[in-house]
Amino acid sequence: MSPFRNALFLILLTICLAPAPRAALAAGSDQDRIDALEKRVKELEELVRHTQPPAPAPATKPAVPTETEKRLSALEEKASQRDERALAFDKIHFHGYGDIHYNNPKRSATVPSNRTLNAETDVHRLVLGAAYDFSDAVRADFEAEWEHGGAEIEVEYAFLEMDLKPGLSFRAGSLLMPFGPLNEFHEPTNYYSVQRPYVETYLVPTSWQEIGAGLAGRSDDGRHAFRAYLVTGLTAANLTAAEGLHDVSSKGKEGAADDLGLVARYETSALPIEGLRLGFSGYHGEADQSNPAFENVGISMAQADFRYRRKAFELLGSAVTTKITHADELSVAKGETVGDRQEGWYGEMAYHLTMFEDQVRKTSKELVPFLRHERFDTHASVPGGFMQGREYDRQVWTTGLAFFPTKSRDVVIKADVENWRDAGNATGSRFNLGVGFTF
Repeated sequence: MSPFRNALFLILLTICLAPAPRAALAAGSDQDRIDALEKRVKELEELVRHTQPPAPAPATKPAVPTETEKRLSALEEKASQRDERALAFDKIHFHGYGDIHYNNPKRSATVPSNRTLNAETDVHRLVLGAAYDFSDAVRADFEAEWEHGGAEIEVEYAFLEMDLKPGLSFRAGSLLMPFGPLNEFHEPTNYYSVQRPYVETYLVPTSWQEIGAGLAGRSDDGRHAFRAYLVTGLTAANLTAAEGLHDVSSKGKEGAADDLGLVARYETSALPIEGLRLGFSGYHGEADQSNPAFENVGISMAQADFRYRRKAFELLGSAVTTKITHADELSVAKGETVGDRQEGWYGEMAYHLTMFEDQVRKTSKELVPFLRHERFDTHASVPGGFMQGREYDRQVWTTGLAFFPTKSRDVVIKADVENWRDAGNATGSRFNLGVGFTF
């Protein structure tokens, strides 16, 4: 039975069972009662029919997207994909530098050796690197270097850095040593001569990198900074009389790690003299690397530097001293005298001439004439019983020009002349040309 019929039956049953008024029962006959009931049923049927809910409307098909809507949806999807790729690409930062040299004669460490050398050209360095941001607080950075036209390939540095809090981070990997003003920032646009200063070559093994870990920090105002690392030690077997510490770093190439070293640097510009910045560096570590021929050889280094800039005038300088313990045992094992104390310094002045300045395009070029004097002695002191070599006490005057054709100073063209003299009064000169860039 349908729901409608069920409802009607219940209504009729209720009416039939309901007690009739006594007056109506008494006055009417059975036929009258039947007629009244039939009339009442018709009225109820009409009432039920008008109170039923309307039948649901038939389902309609979904609207078909127009061509415009289809193209809009496709463009939105492509834009979303490109945004994701752009975000990933934004995490990568490429950088590098290079320099090409002409040297007449070819570079050498002492005056006597210069006299037998011819001129040379060299793609001295080509360096390519990249940094990747894993997050706002974690990143990796590396550089690979090709030297002398690709004859030598090495990893300049490769480390992971994690911020511990604002102004303080943890670093681990192959790190450039924070020693001296140039080792960490040795791109050719950061010094005016074609060759790096010789103090930064033979007394500081620039570019000097070791594998290790440590902290780097900077104050909120940027006027104080420090770096401090625990690293693999130097290799004393590579010390020489003429070139000092030039090749004592393993540069991360399967280097010996039986001995470790500590290195640190502090820099400050919070000084009463505006434009003056000071830096102090230190290093100490064992360097025999368990070689039984010379046990307990240690290397300790101390360094200080300054840079002063006042308008167009600039002064800078650096001094370093190195103490080598058990240099006598090392000298016997190597068959040449290794100095137990090495020291050197240099001072430089430069003047910045702004040229072809365009205020509308905000461009300019800069010419920087400079003069540098340096003295470095890898035989400042030798172990008792060994001969001190006067040719290892050298002075170099370098004068030249550095031209920066862009306001950003990321390209440089250089020319200079070096005049050498050693403690034995031997003299020599060298002419250099170079181009360099960084990005």
